[in-house]
Amino acid sequence: MKHAIVTCGIIMLGICSMLLGQTESRLELAAMKEAPIVLPADAIASEKYAAEEFQRLWKMVAGQDLAISTSPASGPCIWIGPNAAAAVPVRTDDLGEEGLRISIAPNGIAIAGGRPRGTLYGVYEFFEKYFGVRFLTHDHTHAPPAAFTALTCGQHAFTPVFESRFSSFAETRRNKEFSVRMRCNQVATEAQYGGICKNRTNSHSFFRQIPSKTYGKEHPEYYGLVDGERRWNVDGKDAMPILGNQPCLTNPDVLRIVTESVLEQIEKHPDIPNVSVSTNDNFHYCRCPACAAIDEREQSNAATLLAFVNAIADEVAKKHPDKKIGTLIYQYTRKPPKTIMPHPNVQLQLCTIECSQVRPLTDPDVDINVAFCEDLKEWGRRSKDIRIWTYNTNFYNYLLPCPNLWNIEPNLRLFAASSVRGIYMQGAGNTIGSSMSDLRNYVTSRLLWNPQLSGQELIDEFLNLHYGPAAPPIRRFINLVHDNAVKRGCTKNCFATGADYGIDDEIALATLAAFHEAMQLADSDEVRQRVEKASICAYRAAVEDVWKWIYDVPNERPNKHDEPMPAGTILKTRPYAAILFRLCEKYGVTMWDELVKIETARDYFRKAYRLSDNEPL
Repeated sequence: MKHAIVTCGIIMLGICSMLLGQTESRLELAAMKEAPIVLPADAIASEKYAAEEFQRLWKMVAGQDLAISTSPASGPCIWIGPNAAAAVPVRTDDLGEEGLRISIAPNGIAIAGGRPRGTLYGVYEFFEKYFGVRFLTHDHTHAPPAAFTALTCGQHAFTPVFESRFSSFAETRRNKEFSVRMRCNQVATEAQYGGICKNRTNSHSFFRQIPSKTYGKEHPEYYGLVDGERRWNVDGKDAMPILGNQPCLTNPDVLRIVTESVLEQIEKHPDIPNVSVSTNDNFHYCRCPACAAIDEREQSNAATLLAFVNAIADEVAKKHPDKKIGTLIYQYTRKPPKTIMPHPNVQLQLCTIECSQVRPLTDPDVDINVAFCEDLKEWGRRSKDIRIWTYNTNFYNYLLPCPNLWNIEPNLRLFAASSVRGIYMQGAGNTIGSSMSDLRNYVTSRLLWNPQLSGQELIDEFLNLHYGPAAPPIRRFINLVHDNAVKRGCTKNCFATGADYGIDDEIALATLAAFHEAMQLADSDEVRQRVEKASICAYRAAVEDVWKWIYDVPNERPNKHDEPMPAGTILKTRPYAAILFRLCEKYGVTMWDELVKIETARDYFRKAYRLSDNEPL
């Protein structure tokens, strides 16, 4: 894998002198006031949009209205897209879909990239690199007026290390234009945005490909043998198709049915490069003699899965040699089998779900992280197409402070060094406003684009630009929560209670104090609203004792109590609960955790406080 930042090659040498034959070393901004933004005649939709984005952003930073044209002027020009000007032969055939090159000379600027997204991403890279523009949130772009009169001539080339990138927060999912500006290439499908990376994130699939509701009654043998019974007829929580069972992967009819499903999917969607053949989201894998024998021989529960996936990949290759079969390497299938290797058209998506959220994956003192790194290394020896599914939230408690911000950078650098080709970073995708989600999404998206950036510098950058004078106490809160979790030896994964992350009354009160100070320091109504939204995590921490009393988190069900909640807990927490739910409503937070809605949690609190229907929280 090439390093993400590519130094200028021979192709780029001399471009400054080629621009209208001049050799000066600076481009005067004043000379650009009438410069056209020149598009090539064959510009695709995303390049036209790139010209429009350049026009908008240039107006913000330089205060000049530039026209878009297909014809160059006699003076300075801005060339957007491959072949925009014969005078600037910027090579793009080696840039893939998203690589970019930027050239600045005394008489013009050229931005070109691979198709379909490289030129558009080049425009964003240009304004970030040369003008300090920062796309902080969907409604806050920091675009400072230029404090200089000229740009230094030079060239810049960049190719992202990860071909697919998804910071899967609702803040990204619900705002296409913002997702494009953050160079998340898994959201905006429209041609003007360059579409999405065609490779799909591999996910749970057996519940669709061989559903037990369709086959189970007549063929229970199609489903996993667990505790002496075939799990075809499941009820309760396990009745959810994805949670209920796994197929028997040594049954030839199961192989035939799933293969037919995969081939049918390819026929319906011929443009997709990969199809997922993956386990359901549970541990009910088959223990029948045939399956168990393979797993025991290979010393891994991934053995039956990989043999099954290889067999489907072989059938697919006969008709569709350009397609890949992807599979999740997840939970019980993460350990590589002893001898079975993935076939060349098999794609692997490793998941970090067991790993510590609090410590980096490379921490040698966290056994579960060490085991993951060993598995990643071994799978990397066996496959050239490794993808990652990793996690960036607390699924048990979306709103609680989550002390993992310091780990995003080292984890993504590990993946880059391991030649990983794509990252799905799962956040709180079904609600906005999870714990510091705007900051978390910003840091993640920037590092997915360029993992060589500093995570700590990105945190400071966001805090200073988004919260202004209110930033220092918020930074103090972040440091407190992270330092405390490390000091207490917390190593919990992405399913945590407050105690799992070291959050107690002392931390909650310090968090409240930090945000109270930040509100006092905010210098505008706009900044106060940003601080107030961020403070939701502080009020959530302050009511953790109530939630522990109300809800049995591991079993995802309310606790049953014969006695009322202690009066001291009510007195201490009720004012904070009232503020918490008011802020959630104000800022559109709809989910308490991955499954519980805000209104449901509010009802639980009202019952715990024994409030009448007309009594305010």
